[in-house]
Amino acid sequence: MEWFRRSKENMHKYGDAECPNYKDYPSFFTIKLYYGGHFENLNSKFVGYKIDYFDFCNVDLMSIFEVGSMVSECIGRKSAGIELYFKAPNEGMEEIGKLENDADVLVMTGLISEKHPYVEVFAVLISTEPIGIEGLPIGNTQTAPPSSPIVVISVNEDSEADED
Repeated sequence: MEWFRRSKENMHKYGDAECPNYKDYPSFFTIKLYYGGHFENLNSKFVGYKIDYFDFCNVDLMSIFEVGSMVSECIGRKSAGIELYFKAPNEGMEEIGKLENDADVLVMTGLISEKHPYVEVFAVLISTEPIGIEGLPIGNTQTAPPSSPIVVISVNEDSEADED
């Protein structure tokens, strides 16, 4: 089974649980993705965001590329400069971690448990020019400080070479 983006109609389908019951599927989890927003108060609060859920993510197949694909699907762009962060749903913002590579993805998936079968991922768009996301003000972009690492996610669709 492959991960999929939960439809808007089913956004609150699981109520307080926020994700399917994976009891019989211990390799699966949900990503609650916050995007289009930014951090305030020394990263203690994420504001101006939208949320989407990605269900049936496979712990063994998850990678930074897969997370980037989810972000790209949400923002409607195949390539964007983003910073990614993650935390367990039962942790405060002071426990937030950077998500820059597959080693970080392993740390993130290590937070999955039967009691908390989902993680929260925060995608901060980084741009020197405003990037508008439908329904969000253009001001919801940040310019990265010069020393800040920037992850550029680029998703290429399968394409065939043009034949002459």
